Amino acid sequence: MIEGSDVERTISHSEAAEMNFKCSATSDDSTSVNSTWYRLERDLNTGEIYEVIVYNRSDKLTISGPDNTLTIKLAANDSEGWAVYGGRYLCRVTNGYSSDQRHILIDVRDIPLPDKGTVPSSRTVTLILLRLS
Repeated sequence: MIEGSDVERTISHSEAAEMNFKCSATSDDSTSVNSTWYRLERDLNTGEIYEVIVYNRSDKLTISGPDNTLTIKLAANDSEGWAVYGGRYLCRVTNGYSSDQRHILIDVRDIPLPDKGTVPSSRTVTLILLRLS
């Protein structure tokens, strides 16, 4: 149902990148197709994996167009951006009768650790957790 295949992309935080991933599918004319992007998160205490629905968060991560394209655009050496937006994503498409999914892995290398004594900037994040079975 979904066009394309799973994707793995390895990148260094020192590179600037604009990555586009389409989440489109085909179906017969009488059946509507719905697609949703998720980010896969691991619970540090239990090790369980959860799906977090991805929304337009900033100019660094957008979802747009009829093919539900996920775009991640980060500048070179944006260590905080790469730490936030790197990781595993999932595109799930359903049509009411069946579903299909594709995985995206953005593996970011060489993210420097914060300097000792540096306090990370605060941010507010809203998570919607769904348990994978």
